[in-house]
Amino acid sequence: MIDPDLPGAPVFRAPDGRVYVDREAPAVDTLTRWRRLHDPKAVRRRARIVGTLPLLALIVGYAVGGALGVVVAPLLLPGEDRAVAQIMGVGVGGGVLAVPAMFVVAGRSVLPDRRVVVVPDEVVERAPQGASAAAIWRWSTAIADEAAERPTIGYETYVERPPDLARAARATERYSRVYRDYRAAAAELGLPAREPAIELPAEEAQ
Repeated sequence: MIDPDLPGAPVFRAPDGRVYVDREAPAVDTLTRWRRLHDPKAVRRRARIVGTLPLLALIVGYAVGGALGVVVAPLLLPGEDRAVAQIMGVGVGGGVLAVPAMFVVAGRSVLPDRRVVVVPDEVVERAPQGASAAAIWRWSTAIADEAAERPTIGYETYVERPPDLARAARATERYSRVYRDYRAAAAELGLPAREPAIELPAEEAQ
């Protein structure tokens, strides 16, 4: 068992009372990072900011692309009325920059920073006090990831029509990787592993 209250422990007890681990071992900025990632006020503030980023990218993309379109479109469309060409340039130029920028920003904004994560109770109880922060982080993420997959993986792999086959195959492959990591973590900790949430090939479930 690991005791987060012992000096030099590889984990720490956060202000919310839960035990966390910093993947790179406790550092001077660990608590600051925890507050930014897990404090409820900081999480709500970040969610508001993240929600506005795609819209901001769309606006900036249209402004820059539209400005370029106003200049370039009349040169590319000399036969058109200049005002019409400029309007077309704003629409096309803005769209070319704005839409990809919006999707890029939206994709990046949802990527989680997982350096500091919650340590599940079973890891707190089973991990030896001398375990490294990196090992505890690996066990914690493996167990948490498999638990997070269980409620939805059955729906993701349910095939009702032929077009569902590719989606189901991707979901099964992803869950297979997650389950392998989970079983490895459970074995290292001496935990009895849960059966997989869906049927997996025999070699994947071992």
